[in-house]
Amino acid sequence: MRKVLGRGLEALIPTGATADQAPAERGATTTPFEVDVDRIVPNPQQPRRTFDDDKLRELAASMREHGILQPLLVTPRGADFELVAGERRLRAARLAGLKQVPVIIRDVDARESLKLALLENVQREDLNPVEEALGYRRLVDEFEMTQQDIADRLGKSRSAVANTMRLLQLPMEIQARIESGEITAGHARAMLGAASVADRDELATLVSEHGWSVRRTEEWVQDRRPSPSKAKATQKPAANPAVQELAKRLEKHFGTRVRIHPRNADASSGRVEIEYYTTGDLERIFTAAGVPYLL
Repeated sequence: MRKVLGRGLEALIPTGATADQAPAERGATTTPFEVDVDRIVPNPQQPRRTFDDDKLRELAASMREHGILQPLLVTPRGADFELVAGERRLRAARLAGLKQVPVIIRDVDARESLKLALLENVQREDLNPVEEALGYRRLVDEFEMTQQDIADRLGKSRSAVANTMRLLQLPMEIQARIESGEITAGHARAMLGAASVADRDELATLVSEHGWSVRRTEEWVQDRRPSPSKAKATQKPAANPAVQELAKRLEKHFGTRVRIHPRNADASSGRVEIEYYTTGDLERIFTAAGVPYLL
């Protein structure tokens, strides 16, 4: 193995090992060395689920020009090495046709390997919020780390870790929309304030179909939340499911909040409220209704 320059992984690797252990290929090292790509086998417990092909190609192109700036973390497994951290870099290196890659060797068991892989993955900038939340959840459940432990290890605030983990409270359908990029983490956190699962599903559809901002999403949630004084004032009659369904159809059509207020039990008369937040919203509502906006 040939000694190379490298950086990173400081947060994952304790100090104390010496570089002269590396040629034996079995002891821990803090100085990177190059090993054949074919001698590195994937981590069977790799927690990351998706890899962006376009970004892998971009990283591979960068590696061809500049090499690998951050070494991979591996552990001895028989005559070869098992990857602990750096799955994305290893895939890109193979895509770039590199024969050798810089590694740092650390002798760890399967449990410690998974923990280090999780810690490395949740630091990736291209990780989607749900993957990040799932990584935190595994660190809590499987390694008994507190939210504060995770925050200290990653240089984040405890509230940031907690808010990300709260995304796992959302229905799987909404989590899938977050993973695809259809809904941002900011939108998702606003949805957590919705009063019911049905409201969250409805809000997710409105955000996706009409490109609502996070601010507008928060306003929708706030408008739906009954104030304590109103809740105690009078007991309203049970909502008419048919009227609620009609209101939902109008909301989907206009892309904004719509309320139907019947004056009597059979809803034969009443009023319809259509909300708008900007002049652009108002113009869009007129267009959707087929009514000229400008005089």
